[in-house]
Amino acid sequence: MRTPITEVVPCPYCGSKEARGFWELGPDSPFGVLQCQECKLVYTSPRPAVHTLGQYYPNDYAPYRVKPSQQRKRTWVDRIAGRAMERRCLPPFGNRRLLDVGCGNGKFLSIAAEQGWHVVGLDLSAEAVRIVRDKHHLPAYQGTLPFPQFPSRYFSAITFWASLEHLPDPLEALVEAQRLLTADGKIYIIVPNRRSLGAKLFRENWFGADIPRHLTHFDSHSLQAMMEKAGFQVEKMQGVRHADWLKKSDSLARSQGRKMGVKSLFANSLVARPLTLVANWCGWAECLLAVGSQATSQTLPTIEPQGVPCVETFDPLSLPLPLPSALPASPAKAA
Repeated sequence: MRTPITEVVPCPYCGSKEARGFWELGPDSPFGVLQCQECKLVYTSPRPAVHTLGQYYPNDYAPYRVKPSQQRKRTWVDRIAGRAMERRCLPPFGNRRLLDVGCGNGKFLSIAAEQGWHVVGLDLSAEAVRIVRDKHHLPAYQGTLPFPQFPSRYFSAITFWASLEHLPDPLEALVEAQRLLTADGKIYIIVPNRRSLGAKLFRENWFGADIPRHLTHFDSHSLQAMMEKAGFQVEKMQGVRHADWLKKSDSLARSQGRKMGVKSLFANSLVARPLTLVANWCGWAECLLAVGSQATSQTLPTIEPQGVPCVETFDPLSLPLPLPSALPASPAKAA
């Protein structure tokens, strides 16, 4: 296997180059996880070079796979009883535009569309985009934020379900999301919590670390700070339980030849479920859910584009509802 192409980057939040090692990945790993000494954000560096990120997302990557249960027609019981955290926090009936950044196999998009939302998906994977278009018959585009073809103030909801931590420049993406969101719109984010119980127990072998795909490792303080710097007011920040992550972390550690000893006891399902309830109460949930709105007074940072550029064009007329007055007269047709 050839040596991966890597890059050393400054802190994604404050730009400082003063950082120290945070997790020890071993002498054979070309990657590293650092903590900024200025703002304390934890991030991956060295990390895969931006133009090589795609090779770490094979077509069988779990978020791209379509499970058999997703191929059958959903019943009204499914729609009421099967609402995960990311769907419960949204208004049940949208009838407005929604952008899902990092849409994966389109499961969330299809459910949001059933609830009346006019949805658009965005994903770096061509395979994920193909699945959303072919299986769900919904609009999806290959790329990430910034996506200049989207008009300003176009979406009433923007979601980052376990995707913000994958982006090379999360602050840039959030600033772009602020441009795209309507004045009364909401942004919804779920990220792994690097202060979780699993992260404390298993460190670099924690399932939520997912190195090198996860480029930024958030906690509640760093996530709120980044959202506020991008022009959002954080309305809600709460923990999201994943009891099975302890078991997955233990399995990952064992696969790396690590001896976990007594820590493996926490991965037992009978122990993990009540333990994660207590962890949530202590602020050690495996993931964080943040909901934000437009801040009343905003002084947005000036950011040089560093993200992966979009590779397709978007037709604003492809979605219903009244269009912004600043819409170009002859928009380019989507590929």
